[in-house]
Amino acid sequence: LAAVGRDGLPPVVNVAGGQPLPVRALLERAIAVSGRQVGMAQRAFAGVTRDFVFDTTLLRTHLLQAETPLDDGLRAELAHMESLA
Repeated sequence: LAAVGRDGLPPVVNVAGGQPLPVRALLERAIAVSGRQVGMAQRAFAGVTRDFVFDTTLLRTHLLQAETPLDDGLRAELAHMESLA
């Protein structure tokens, strides 16, 4: 949100951490942070798998004064989503 309305910034800034984290591991951390018991469904996938690496250069250059630890960010995001319910 800090990028909204700021002149000179590119139209999209990816917000992602600088360390690789599989989606399943991210889900496991989000579940742990929530303190809830949540099951995960898994299904077979026959398509081409891909590994994505997000370039955080723009984020670090234009917006980020300090990094938020992942678990703290997940807690804040969960609190925000719960406030919308």
